[in-house]
Amino acid sequence: MTSYINHSIFNVVILSLLFVFNQEYNIIDINGSLVFFIFFMIGTFIVNPDMDTKSKSSNILGIFSVPYRRFFRHRGMSHHWMYGIITRIIYFTILMIILGSIILFVLKGEQIFNNNNIYYVYDIIIQYLSDNKNNVIIAYNGLFISNLLHIVLDKIT
Repeated sequence: MTSYINHSIFNVVILSLLFVFNQEYNIIDINGSLVFFIFFMIGTFIVNPDMDTKSKSSNILGIFSVPYRRFFRHRGMSHHWMYGIITRIIYFTILMIILGSIILFVLKGEQIFNNNNIYYVYDIIIQYLSDNKNNVIIAYNGLFISNLLHIVLDKIT
């Protein structure tokens, strides 16, 4: 099994090659490159397929990774090349809705997890996604490619 540091080095080397390729062929602009870089690094160091274990990525997330670790077994669906990243995106979306509802409770004193709070936070997320479609697609690709590289390295080592 490949270590966290080997996964990190492998992904950063591939990221460097992707940036050289992008410089040569100018596929995405500087803003898109920055979004891709940020989400590629998040996918490499934090939201990766090993989030379902007691790894460095789950240590960075702390208590927020516990439900994910309990729900997914290691090398199960979280290591699937397509479904893995989707499960993590859905997990963090649900987590944002829950945390957003708690924040509204603290700030406004409204009942926690009432439908109005959940729909309000959900609407904010949906509105942001629809207003920033290109960046959302680029961000997803950054997460997807970093996770795909993780899985490929697991398979070949």
